[in-house]
Amino acid sequence: MEQVRWAQQRGLPVHAETCPQYITLTADDLKGLNMDMSGAKYVCSPPPRDRESQQAIWDGIAGGVFQTFSSDHCPFRYDDPMGKLTPNSRTSFRWVPNGIPGVETRLPIFFSEGVSKGRISLQKFVELTSTNHARIYGLYPRKGSIGVGFDADIALISARNDDLWESNRTLALLNVAMADSYVAVFDAKYHYQFWRPTMAIRWADGNEKTTSGSWLPLLPTPPFPEYPSGHSAACGSAQIMLESAFGRSTTFAATGTTLLPAGHSRNFSSFDDASRECVEGRMLCGAHFRFSDEDARISAST
Repeated sequence: MEQVRWAQQRGLPVHAETCPQYITLTADDLKGLNMDMSGAKYVCSPPPRDRESQQAIWDGIAGGVFQTFSSDHCPFRYDDPMGKLTPNSRTSFRWVPNGIPGVETRLPIFFSEGVSKGRISLQKFVELTSTNHARIYGLYPRKGSIGVGFDADIALISARNDDLWESNRTLALLNVAMADSYVAVFDAKYHYQFWRPTMAIRWADGNEKTTSGSWLPLLPTPPFPEYPSGHSAACGSAQIMLESAFGRSTTFAATGTTLLPAGHSRNFSSFDDASRECVEGRMLCGAHFRFSDEDARISAST
């Protein structure tokens, strides 16, 4: 680590990675339960060290020495003559197949040991498991970020220790709630037939620049009525669904990858806080009047 830090401080293009085994295992695990062969499960290179070395790795993660958290995936069966318990492995550790699994443990272990225990932020977790990999290999932003037109490689992690079924159920309920709100909103849009703010500007302000046909709003104006707001309705329904799953006082952060500068984060004190900001954003960009956003958000959340 010291050599890596030395090179990085001098501007050399040096990157470093670490893996799940080096923040969870120690040399004591190699002893097995009672100095038995179960320690063969943890034979890998470099071998696990001690607690002090683990802390040094966490310090390196926080300090920027490590750019990526990888897997070093090299699994072997355990109780198998072709796996860890080969006949010769009982005579010397030199014959124990070298390597342990890492792909399926990489994200959950790093999240559990890092984010859940307060060692790193959620943003740092995303950087070391996704964004930095994409940057190093020249794949960013199509990989390593979430945005329109990018590859949708998304992992969902529940800090509540939900199993896969419960996590999928939560995501499904969220999607259904948002879809239902959109159906209701578009039914209402064609009942009221209310024009959008940009159309009001074109028709009513008398400014030659906005009536000439060459003027464009900040965002493209959709070809359907303005009232009520679809985005705000979806935010309102998502708010209620997420509150029912995670509680009303849940705090969270979101990192911008497209419209905002890369790495710019917003912290929210609740889902209601984020929902209200959606109202502000749709109004400020010229897509809706404020009452259209507020009415839609409130109606979708009742």
